[in-house]
This record gives sequence, structure tokens and C-alpha cells, in this order.
Amino acid sequence: MMSEKLEIIQDKIKERFSLFVNNNDAGHISYQFENNKITIIHTQVDKEYGGRGYAKLLVENVINYARGNKFKIIPICPYAKKIFSDNEKYNDVL
Repeated sequence: MMSEKLEIIQDKIKERFSLFVNNNDAGHISYQFENNKITIIHTQVDKEYGGRGYAKLLVENVINYARGNKFKIIPICPYAKKIFSDNEKYNDVL
């Protein structure tokens, strides 16, 4: 089985992190940044890439980015809210 090449690229102008799988645009997470807070607005993974944990990977990428920059996160997106409510290990960025 061929391993997939995953890449997440941040676009600070569009305020999104985009996920590429084997150089194909597979999904993104949209956010708003203000006062050292990242508000997660929307998480989306294209249907053909669903069920592989990519949405969680996108949320975790934002969490790592927030931790690295000492930012806080406000999850408005229902999926991101669920990730935070299911995992106390992310409470440090809330």
C-alpha cells in the first residue's frame, strides 16, 4: 500500500490551514485571528478523503500552532468543539 504524502500549509491572508494529500487539496480549517486568539470557524475534509482522521489532524495542527505561539483557541466549529470537549489534553489552549 502506498503511503500518502500529507502537507498542511497555512495561509495567513485567507486565515486557513489547507491539507494536501499527495499534492491534492483535501480539505481545510478556517479561522479568524484577533488579540492572540484563534477562532476556529469551519473544518472541512473532502468526501473522498473522509474517515481517515484528517479533520482531527487539521484541528491538532492549529492546536500545535497556538501552543507554539502562546495563542488561545476559541472553537466555534462544531467538529472542533467536539475535539476539545473529548480531550482534556487540549485545555491549555482554551
